[in-house]
Amino acid sequence: MPCKVGFSTARQKLAISDVTMFLPAARLISSAPLSLPKGESAVIFTNVARTVDAASIMINASNSVVVGAATFEADDDDDDIDTILSPRARQITEALIIIHKSEQQTRRTGISL
Repeated sequence: MPCKVGFSTARQKLAISDVTMFLPAARLISSAPLSLPKGESAVIFTNVARTVDAASIMINASNSVVVGAATFEADDDDDDIDTILSPRARQITEALIIIHKSEQQTRRTGISL
């Protein structure tokens, strides 16, 4: 695909900065500082969970940057879960699994919290 004049592409790994847990889901906030040249740029964010609801993605920018479009697609080239998730994301996933199992056990025993 030919690139337009003044069009650049940047890859940026996202780091989770805030987590709000809900049952049965979670809200993750990530940020990534970028320096983009003038003109059009495509930014590819990596370290995004495959199970994200694409409709829930919101992208904000500052310094008069206009976000023209955002799309989401999973990288099917990498099936190893240890390389897909950051260490922090693995911790959060493990915590969610523990909470889910605890909730299931609580429901089975009839204990209310």
